[in-house]
Amino acid sequence: MAKSAALLKRKCGGFTLVELMIAIAVVAILTAIAYPMYQDQVRKSRRASVKGSMLQISQFMERHYTENMRYSKDAGGNSLSMNDVYNAAVLEDQNTVEKYYDLTLTSNLTSYTISAVPGSGQSSDVCANLSLLSTGARTTSSNHTGCW
Repeated sequence: MAKSAALLKRKCGGFTLVELMIAIAVVAILTAIAYPMYQDQVRKSRRASVKGSMLQISQFMERHYTENMRYSKDAGGNSLSMNDVYNAAVLEDQNTVEKYYDLTLTSNLTSYTISAVPGSGQSSDVCANLSLLSTGARTTSSNHTGCW
């Protein structure tokens, strides 16, 4: 009887060191696979935010052109800057965009270009720089497809 009690006590023990190491190895492998995929999805989400903001700015520029018959200046003859656009166009994700991208607006009387250059946390994005032209053309500085 003493043998079966000792055997029963032994079977009810915890994990062995080998079992614990196998479980840790499995978790490490899953983490090594999942984390880069998660990071890529976060970058895609940030890129989607900046694309939406660029389209909102484009819509503002078209309204501005309709009112002033030129992209680069307002009715008073003052040059239009990115701050003017930020103040007039309510961007949904302005904080996210400003944190991860540097948006610039280049305009003349008849055309404009909105550019987004990735900053910190977004610098390894495969799409690199994004541009939206007044003609509606959407370009990127990378050869990667599917950026727009």
